[in-house]
Amino acid sequence: MRILEFNSKDEWIEAIMEKLLDVVAYDSELMIGLAGGNTPKEVYQRLGLSILDRSTWSKLNFVTIDERDVPIESKGSNYGMIKSYLSNSKIFYFDTSVEDKSLAVKRMDRNLRLHKQGSYFFDLLILGMGEDGHVASIFPGFNQQKMFNEKFLSTYTKVPNNEFEDRFSLTFTALNSSKEAILLVSGQEKLKLLKLMKQGDYQLHDASQYPIVNLLKVVPTTVFALNENM
Repeated sequence: MRILEFNSKDEWIEAIMEKLLDVVAYDSELMIGLAGGNTPKEVYQRLGLSILDRSTWSKLNFVTIDERDVPIESKGSNYGMIKSYLSNSKIFYFDTSVEDKSLAVKRMDRNLRLHKQGSYFFDLLILGMGEDGHVASIFPGFNQQKMFNEKFLSTYTKVPNNEFEDRFSLTFTALNSSKEAILLVSGQEKLKLLKLMKQGDYQLHDASQYPIVNLLKVVPTTVFALNENM
């Protein structure tokens, strides 16, 4: 894990965009996983406004890495937020409108397997992180057997005592199958947690205490840290 710190929001966004534009310059078809939440919103907006030619956009496949079980029109929908900024893009998402939630999970799994290139599902993940170390909708105390089962790339899960209790999420089987990741964080608390993780002050073998550790140990990750809350 490499940590880059920024004191200016503009510099933070510019550095992230430079990295993203470098990745999308690749010649081949790309799979890019996208986090929801507030932190990446301006990054997606800038990417959507980027002057990329038609051939570049046509090779980009975006995937929502998790979703709250709410209508797409809801302000809590990750897909709804992402689609509003990347309106002309190809986005694979969890269809919350279906009554049978297992069907939405199966569709996501199928799409990921159909677009897998080589040994990886993703070329890049754009991630966020909670102050409790959660990533996607994988929270502390998660079901390890479910999240590391090779048969499942995504799942329907519950997050107790949360505004959005019912959720969909990619599993670590899918997330850890990425060539690289960038982790976008803002605020001192999240940065402090990541620095302690890097120093080894936490029990990194405890898979359920700080979920994101499971990804950081496997996927080469660059942290873009803004030293202020957004």
